[in-house]
Amino acid sequence: MKLLLNSFLIFFILSGCTIQQTPSINLSFDDRSIDSWYNIKDLFQKYDVKVTFFITQIDSLSVSDIVKLRELEEEGHEIGYHGNIHVVSEYYIKENSYIDYIENEINPGLDSLKSLGFNPISFAYPYGSKYWFTDFLLYLKGFEYTRNVTPRFGEDDLTKLDIYSSQNSWDFRKSALEIDANAKVSIEMLDLAFQKVVDEHKIIYLYAHTPTKEENPKAYNINIKYLESVFVLSKKYNLKFTTFKNFANE
Repeated sequence: MKLLLNSFLIFFILSGCTIQQTPSINLSFDDRSIDSWYNIKDLFQKYDVKVTFFITQIDSLSVSDIVKLRELEEEGHEIGYHGNIHVVSEYYIKENSYIDYIENEINPGLDSLKSLGFNPISFAYPYGSKYWFTDFLLYLKGFEYTRNVTPRFGEDDLTKLDIYSSQNSWDFRKSALEIDANAKVSIEMLDLAFQKVVDEHKIIYLYAHTPTKEENPKAYNINIKYLESVFVLSKKYNLKFTTFKNFANE
């Protein structure tokens, strides 16, 4: 019990620690669109973009998927974890228990990733859904960062959303804005947000799912031309792309 209380205290002390950061973008991609991610790795390289790939359903990965993920990691991208069975944590825990959540949603895929040579330190909640104490439980499992999501709810002024961390913040509980096609986030909206990042020395958190060449992508897809426009805009403001693992190494 004493060890548990000490760990709980450390968890909240670390959440308030500070480190120095330059104005940056943290971009992540969720689920298992590995071929689509791999196919735009030259685009990442062109704009010196480093991202985090949050992977789910690890046991369904093919040999080709694993090889591509390793190559992406070698090129400076991060492999994070997105759950084993991709559940809404609150509903699952209420219907089952915290123990079931850890044993079924966290442990199997985490063990599989480690057996494949990956060592994820960041976790993205499926559907952006966290629940009481889940951050703390994931911290005990070795995750240094967790990411949930911030809905826009029709707000066009992205500077008002909780999708930033301050230059001197080391709170490892981050929240990101979806920029898939269905989210309808315009480049003009991001321009204003990036200006805030520069002016206030912030880090902005964005996420998407499957890059596609389609001009009118379906839900959970992001048009590659739009994505490149985001990268071009980042260069306008001289923003650095950073991963969660970069935070841990700084």
